[in-house]
Amino acid sequence: MFRLIERLESEGNQLRMPHSRVLGNGLFELRVGDKEIARTVYAFSYGQTIYILHAFTKKTRKTPDQAIEIARIRLKELMK
Repeated sequence: MFRLIERLESEGNQLRMPHSRVLGNGLFELRVGDKEIARTVYAFSYGQTIYILHAFTKKTRKTPDQAIEIARIRLKELMK
């Protein structure tokens, strides 16, 4: 995960599949692993600031709505 976060830091919003995908509404998913799939939901702020909002182990094909909602709430709090 650490290497991928460093790559995200250097490539910014140019990082794409299979390492990152758009979730919508300014949220992105950082993707790590094969079977025990680690996921991190993040967002960009003005400039180059990256906010890591939520991390979890993905157990189904779809990103859980609850994980996205947690990230949205945290992003909203940061933007106050």
